[in-house]
Amino acid sequence: MTWTKDRIIQELGHNNNLVERAILAIYQNQTADEKATQKTRYRNGQGFSSADAHLGSYLATYIQNGHRLSGRFLEKGRRLTIKYSEQLYRIHCRRMYV
Repeated sequence: MTWTKDRIIQELGHNNNLVERAILAIYQNQTADEKATQKTRYRNGQGFSSADAHLGSYLATYIQNGHRLSGRFLEKGRRLTIKYSEQLYRIHCRRMYV
């Protein structure tokens, strides 16, 4: 099955594991100093925007510490990842062709 931006959005709508994986993929695109401060410092189209950096970083570190998202945090993560579906599609394409 082929992944498209629309399919990513559709899957994020019901696949909780994919939401967590997507948050981590976006977080991985943050620079080291952005991760350390939970703020966006560069306008490079990678990682979270300044409006989402704190929440995205918080969710990512929560997941990295072995926790699962649930309740309102899962729903916030779902909305966040759908917002970044274009970046997720670019991440997917980059990984496919590397």
